[in-house]
Amino acid sequence: MKKIKILPLGWVAILCFFCSASIAEIAQQEEMVLERSNLKISSFPLAKKNTGTELFTQIQADKIGLVRTNHFNVEDLWPPFYYGRGVASGDIHNDGWVDVVFATEKGLQLYRNKSGASFEAQPITAAGLPDLNIFMVALVDINNDGWLDLFICSYRDGNYYLLNHQGNFDNELIKAPVEVPILTLGLSFGDLDKDGDLDAAIGNWYYGWPKQVPPEDSANSLLFWDDNQYKRSSLSGMTGETLSMLITDYNGDDNTDLIVGNDFVQPDIFYLGDGSGSLKEIERRDGKIDITTTFTMSIDTADIDNDLDLEIYIAQIAAGISEDVAQIERQRLKYYCDIVTTEKQRKDCQKNIDIRWFFRFGSKHNPLDVKKCLEIKELDERELCMSMTIMKTAVQLKQPQLCEKIPSTSVRASRRCHDFFKPGISWTKAAHQNAIPQHQNQNVLLIKDKAGVFQDQAEGYGVEIGDWSWNTKFADLDNDGWQDLYLVNGSIRRGAIAGNLFFRNEGGKRFSDHTKISGLQNFMAMSSYTYLDVDNDGDLDIVATSINGPAWFYRNNATDHSVIFEIRDFNGNHFGIGSKIIIHYGKDSQLHQMREIKAGGGYISFDAPFAHFGLGEYESISKVEVIWSTGEKEIIEASFGANKKYIIYRNGER
Repeated sequence: MKKIKILPLGWVAILCFFCSASIAEIAQQEEMVLERSNLKISSFPLAKKNTGTELFTQIQADKIGLVRTNHFNVEDLWPPFYYGRGVASGDIHNDGWVDVVFATEKGLQLYRNKSGASFEAQPITAAGLPDLNIFMVALVDINNDGWLDLFICSYRDGNYYLLNHQGNFDNELIKAPVEVPILTLGLSFGDLDKDGDLDAAIGNWYYGWPKQVPPEDSANSLLFWDDNQYKRSSLSGMTGETLSMLITDYNGDDNTDLIVGNDFVQPDIFYLGDGSGSLKEIERRDGKIDITTTFTMSIDTADIDNDLDLEIYIAQIAAGISEDVAQIERQRLKYYCDIVTTEKQRKDCQKNIDIRWFFRFGSKHNPLDVKKCLEIKELDERELCMSMTIMKTAVQLKQPQLCEKIPSTSVRASRRCHDFFKPGISWTKAAHQNAIPQHQNQNVLLIKDKAGVFQDQAEGYGVEIGDWSWNTKFADLDNDGWQDLYLVNGSIRRGAIAGNLFFRNEGGKRFSDHTKISGLQNFMAMSSYTYLDVDNDGDLDIVATSINGPAWFYRNNATDHSVIFEIRDFNGNHFGIGSKIIIHYGKDSQLHQMREIKAGGGYISFDAPFAHFGLGEYESISKVEVIWSTGEKEIIEASFGANKKYIIYRNGER
């Protein structure tokens, strides 16, 4: 066992030569320093846990200061605008409290965490930001300086990043070096070439269900960070309607891989990385991936059975019902806005629902629907409705000349109309035949067998059904030592909407529906959420966004023991994206869990970079293993008490 030396707090300032946190933050921590030249671990106790009658307490987020402005209107009743907007969390100020940022139709809304009690708006002064129609935002340390930056994906104006200047974003927007896509909806970060910084995978979306094969200029790409800037590299494989990307080491060889989730006929693509930045596409004939989904919207990996191997969960439109899964409860649309407690937001919500009743976007369409737009009182929205209806008629009747009938003032409708008639890319029949097989109406849970083949076991685990599964990610939400699954629904169909779903992990053997009893049931259309520990009490809270309503905050009331690990790496990417942490605990250290720190997957949602472990009744950990993003491994044999946050620092030369 390695010797541990406990130093008095007076030495903290001296030892902080490889610590990016403030001296004020460090002074509150108990310092635990290993006798290794390159490693230090600090810890501080977590706050007293909340209690409640249910696992979660649901709160409209503006009650704690998270006021998400919603500009949803009649123009948004067409893809991608009714897909929703993204959310991300991370400690922007390095003060130990996790902040939140929302993507909106008019820039970003950033909120600073006020010591876990509430949030306050923080202005972003970057010129040009309010002019961007933003769908996705990520908080990642792009330039590896120890501060979380903003990566922004906007509609038609391209992708940008905004560097963090000691907790403020007063720098200029920097445009990412890629061809300007219609919209990037798939985004993930990781160190693909193990050079110590973050690279990015860019997944582009083009049109949606009316045009399921995009043109060539919608192809996906990679961004490699080099010489303090991004450099673009092409990504092989079919060009599809990409909705999710995840950089993750799913085969467990300590090299980061990539999964691309495509909507419709173009299949998902699984790549294997070699650690040098090269990615090899897995083909059907390789026999490594059993099957994937057809309408992929969300991807995640996690060790759900604590065997130290990652499983892969892929979610899509999965609206069927099986005997083993609880009936998915739906709520009639006429009650949709009743849950909104703020009067103005409830009125805005109801206006959108009223428009939705007559502005149909399904396969059946009558060109005379344009007359229904006259029912809208506001003149500007009435004109937008008429333009959108003309665009829809042109698309469904395949008459491009109708695009010229759209007034020039209706820029969005005119562009979408012309976009539809741009030729899509063609792929050979052989290419499709050699792709990973797809199936419909069920989500996929891929579990690796002894031969290294990922087989679908979603039905056996009770997670094959999820209705309109926009965003699904694993996390141990009840702190019992097993990772659960939370799924948000985001589609209004046949005058009703399905609620969100919470599947509790039953000892790694299957999942059971605990939505009602957990306090997580909500019938507003949602597509994005982030896991975060708002109050530093060691359980995971949730901030979720509704597509045409307010944001929602779910405060976690779990009482079992837990620990949180964070990384500050001065030899690899600073916050340890792509690193894996394994803990050992229990009698004779027979129990173990693994977490991979990821940035991506899910749908337009990013979580703060940390590894959370529920410990149930156990009060300590006996050993921690760290597999760094650059490939090196550490084994730390020491007693780590429960209900603490641990920060692992690795020194090194960049």
